[in-house]
Amino acid sequence: MQLNKKTIGRVGFIIVYSVVIFFVLEGVSYLILQKLHLNKSRVRFNRELSGYTVFKNTPDFDYWTYKEGDSGTDVITDKYGFICDEPVSLNKDSNTLRIFLMGGSAMLGAGQNANTNCYASVKPFPVSLYQYRISIAGYLKKYLQGRFPGKKIEVVNYAGYERQLHQSMLAYVTQVYRFKPDIVVNMDGFNDLININNGDIFERCEMFYLPEYTNMEIEAHAPVFRLRTARLIYYLMIKMKEYLSSKARAEVIPRTDNARLLMATTGTNNTSCGCEIDTAVYNHNTYLAIKDSMIATSAEWLDIINHYAYILKGDKVQFLFVMQPILARPTNKALAGYERNMLPINVLCNHNKPGKQHKGKAPEPTSLYGRLRLRDDWMDGAKDITLQYFLDDYLTGAIKQQADEHGYFYYDMGRAMQGLDSNFEFYTDYCHMTKEGNRFAAEKIGEALIQDKLITE
Repeated sequence: MQLNKKTIGRVGFIIVYSVVIFFVLEGVSYLILQKLHLNKSRVRFNRELSGYTVFKNTPDFDYWTYKEGDSGTDVITDKYGFICDEPVSLNKDSNTLRIFLMGGSAMLGAGQNANTNCYASVKPFPVSLYQYRISIAGYLKKYLQGRFPGKKIEVVNYAGYERQLHQSMLAYVTQVYRFKPDIVVNMDGFNDLININNGDIFERCEMFYLPEYTNMEIEAHAPVFRLRTARLIYYLMIKMKEYLSSKARAEVIPRTDNARLLMATTGTNNTSCGCEIDTAVYNHNTYLAIKDSMIATSAEWLDIINHYAYILKGDKVQFLFVMQPILARPTNKALAGYERNMLPINVLCNHNKPGKQHKGKAPEPTSLYGRLRLRDDWMDGAKDITLQYFLDDYLTGAIKQQADEHGYFYYDMGRAMQGLDSNFEFYTDYCHMTKEGNRFAAEKIGEALIQDKLITE
């Protein structure tokens, strides 16, 4: 069967038309991705797989940034994954004081939790990363440069979303030590609540996070994402999912300033999206029944602080460990009205089932995976008991004691905040801070560094 010229022409037209459409779509997708700062790489997440129990911050990652007055530049990590207001080199001159900040998202500079609309329903705050100058890092640099004008102050931020204490220790070993910091300030607490009273810290990260990060790595380098159109479609799908999810969450908790109405509207077990209201009461007797078990299981976490400190001491690096501010901790500022209304919101509702009571020791099945799973169920309420009782009754004192014994420094931000009145808006949610909260925390860290003589003329 022979094709006539008309048929051949039609086929040719279809091929040419398809090619033109393809390149038009790729071109338009390229321009849109360029506008969204998504053209630099195929990585679409701010963390990437690095070993089994530690992650490194993705280099050249362009964060969604809150810029005060809509001025300044976006937060973009450098080629090492650091955030700083100037290039960070491996070498530094003798007059440079280099400080690295380590910890979780609060130290990184995150605003209100963007994964749940529950807190915004009480009072909205910026959900993106604060630009450098209004983050803890920026305010700390400004404070110290003012106190020591003859020194060149560098404050480098290498905190990360969801990073835990042992991951910060490993991040120092694998990435930070080469840059010869003079001081490392590590602010932790909230992300480690599950570890403080659980044990098996390294095993948990490998068991639960390695498959997730491996899948993300595979997705990020899938051949299909070489096509800009595929990347744009994937991005739009994620944004649509986030929009639908946030809309559903907004319907769960309507905007209100009345905590009782909030609980009456939402009930005690609405959804797994983060909008659960925890009405469980963990009294002091409940705490006393499991206190010995909590002390025993917190020993591994306390040991990690010591290990971290001795690694730094071997490198002749000063170490300040800061217990971060946490909304639900009794040792705190005088809470503002909106902060009190945020207290019942249970940010960990994917793991929590309000109303559980915990007596005696946690279950100990034979398999590691089973033990971790069952201990996570047991920890559903133990994290609340940790905040209400264990931190102030035992843990903070234990940290201070071992800091004195082993030659590093400890600062309790919760105690430092006790002089703040209810007019000071500090929290945006369970542990993240407002711009003024960042400034307060930075200046208190600066004061501690000077008072403990970690910095001298």
